[in-house]
Amino acid sequence: MSDGTRPARRTILRTLGLLGTGTVAAATASASTGDARRGRADGATRYIGVVDRIVDGEHVVILLEDCDSIVDQLVVSADRYDDLSERDILLTVVEDDDLLSYCHLSEKPSDCRGIGDSRSSSGD
Repeated sequence: MSDGTRPARRTILRTLGLLGTGTVAAATASASTGDARRGRADGATRYIGVVDRIVDGEHVVILLEDCDSIVDQLVVSADRYDDLSERDILLTVVEDDDLLSYCHLSEKPSDCRGIGDSRSSSGD
């Protein structure tokens, strides 16, 4: 019964993911104390973050990825970030080992162009 004009599920999910990232970028840009054109403070970098583990209920270990490879890890207080769970996928903004902002993603993006580019116009 399909007429072939319906977009694929993957296309719809990718579009929704990009729209969600754009919405978060706009919110971050308006709330940022840094350069509003970039949507984040000077020197901040975006990463895909994956919550690796929660240690003793006190520390959350987030692996920071630049597309396909792990480039760093970040340890944050579990009390401050109590909405994070193991295996959560995040779009993060990090500066000097501080987690400035993040948003939950339903899956890792397949196209990571511009995620770590500090000159990109879209923020977290």
